[in-house]
Amino acid sequence: MRKSTGIAWTIVLGLFFFTVVSCRPKNDDGKKSPPLIVTQPERLPVTDLDVGLTGEQQKSWRFLTEGSDLFPVAILSALIDIHTDEPFSQSLDRYGFLPADKGPGNPYGLPVGWTVDVPDYSLLKIDYVGVNCAACHTGQVEYGGRALRIDGAPNMADIEAFGLAVNDSVLHMIGDPTEALLFVWRLIRFEPVQESHRRAFEDVLTPEAQSLLATYAEALSNDVDEPADKVGREIGRIFIRILKGESEPDQERIGFSGELGSLAGVASSLRELMEFVDRYEELLENRVQLGLRAIHAFKISPVPGPGRDDPWGIIRNLLFRNPTPLTAPTSIPHLFDAGKFVWYHADGNTNSVMERNIAQAVALGAYVDEKTQVSSLKPRNVWALEAILDELETPGWPAIFPELNPEKVQRGSEIFHRKLEAPGGGVFSCADCHQAWDGRLIKLSVVGTDPNRAENFLRPEGGQPFPQAISETVRKIEVAAYQMADISPEEARSHERAHPPEWRGTGRYIARRLDGVWATAPYLHNGSVPTLYDLLLPAEERPESFPVGHRDYDPERVGYSSKVEDPIFVFDTSAEGSSNAGHEFGTRLSDEERWDLVEYLKSL
Repeated sequence: MRKSTGIAWTIVLGLFFFTVVSCRPKNDDGKKSPPLIVTQPERLPVTDLDVGLTGEQQKSWRFLTEGSDLFPVAILSALIDIHTDEPFSQSLDRYGFLPADKGPGNPYGLPVGWTVDVPDYSLLKIDYVGVNCAACHTGQVEYGGRALRIDGAPNMADIEAFGLAVNDSVLHMIGDPTEALLFVWRLIRFEPVQESHRRAFEDVLTPEAQSLLATYAEALSNDVDEPADKVGREIGRIFIRILKGESEPDQERIGFSGELGSLAGVASSLRELMEFVDRYEELLENRVQLGLRAIHAFKISPVPGPGRDDPWGIIRNLLFRNPTPLTAPTSIPHLFDAGKFVWYHADGNTNSVMERNIAQAVALGAYVDEKTQVSSLKPRNVWALEAILDELETPGWPAIFPELNPEKVQRGSEIFHRKLEAPGGGVFSCADCHQAWDGRLIKLSVVGTDPNRAENFLRPEGGQPFPQAISETVRKIEVAAYQMADISPEEARSHERAHPPEWRGTGRYIARRLDGVWATAPYLHNGSVPTLYDLLLPAEERPESFPVGHRDYDPERVGYSSKVEDPIFVFDTSAEGSSNAGHEFGTRLSDEERWDLVEYLKSL
């Protein structure tokens, strides 16, 4: 059996990033935990909150590709989500992705932030789906039976839950011989399967084929550490033997309708795919290996839950082949007035918008050839998204929420600007840290919050400081992307805002301005505190656990409501990287002063 056959089926059945290798977390006894089941959300009437974007800017923000290419659209439509019995293309909102209507820029009616593009390197010239900034940075809150969609706000997307569901659905498909061939049919024809098609495939499957698939599915479920080439090769063998057994089926015996055509046509299409793989094996194998690294990272890491990820951990796994556990889950940040930022990310690790966007695109699935650094990135599209960010304004307190109390706002403003004794010594006001656009870096010993995010970025990579490693690698990708897009050095420099671009390891956390803070829950860099009111309590009085993933808003305490039946996910502050300790500033206020300060923060 050709190696390329295995790679082809690893790609087709493994869905690039979510290969058939099982990635479910394990309990202490070594057994796999059940997959995270996410409920289908109720869809409420949606109003877009004004953040200063025109209609065209909003469309581009939500659907313009930046070069992320996860897998072909056909795969998203061919694989059935075992939790909904619908194609994944129709199930994405249950993983926190915001539903959107089909229209210009969104030909398949995919959620906000899901993009469609024919990658420049794609020799098949077919539509791929990817994600852009908006998938994570367009949020939604719900109150009083209405939904407010907010471009630039953090979203409650759960990428890992999506991955687990894809993984389990692939295993289910492989374990059911009929479903396996129906998947092939949907993939090739890119159309729904009728009941007559299902009966036809049930008839054509020989006992040997059914036994092969059942045996392999059982082995796959029990052994999650098979190398990618072995997994792919075995899948290829199974399907080729199935197809050889019925390459010229008796149409009358198996009951194919004229619409369906013969199984020989399916076999012919598969042979064409295999011939393609023979020619471009190296490119495809590289893509598979990137996906396997991401899967392995999920396997060895704590579950982050909705609205969080560990992007720098993922980047270590993808770019440096470093099997690093993802122990620094970080809350998705807001992007309001991001054009005014000087330093980016929770630890202020870079001043380059373009280079951080390249790193983010890699974490979101952009293809990168490890030998040449040629990638699927689209620099001009990234610039266009950056220009939109410059126009993104802070949203005001929504009219559907209870009106603000002017007297409390005034008293809260006085508290915000009042000098208070800080834990560990010193006298500061809230304004001292939270009014500068360049962001004030706070020592871990002072802020006292979970240290993993700041400390992990300082860990060396390949014998050199990580900031240096990421800088050198990202710049190689950047130069190759400019060459592919025929962009001159002069044009590239004109779009780089940092002179010179810099990466650094600060070992500290950056204190941002609090404009629009009401729309950015949960709080702290790791999302470990549900509301602003809870943040003003001493750490030992803050909730040890709380529900996340829903969108029900609490305008009194300012954050997502904790009064939720059947929570999607329960945040556990005892999990690694999820401590709610620290930021004890303002925790010595009286309760009346706390409520006054909360009222003022609503007004920002």
